Amino acid sequence: STCREAIQQARAEREQVLGEKDRTITELQGKIDAMETEYEKILHGSLDRVLSKLAAAQGCWEKEATAMHMEHKERLREFGLNPLEI
Repeated sequence: STCREAIQQARAEREQVLGEKDRTITELQGKIDAMETEYEKILHGSLDRVLSKLAAAQGCWEKEATAMHMEHKERLREFGLNPLEI
């Protein structure tokens, strides 16, 4: 009888420990999921800012390149050369 009670008590304790472990695992998984979501938001925000800066820089580069091309075409014309033939 005492042996059965000890076994039942051990089973109850085991079930309690397993339940606590399951709750802890579920809680930690929830925290991991929340962290993943936050990191994803941060990453997307950072990438959006980088893309915005690149787009702005591209606009400047295109303006400078166009101005440079026009300047070189003008110099070629000054020397009597047709830029389209070169």
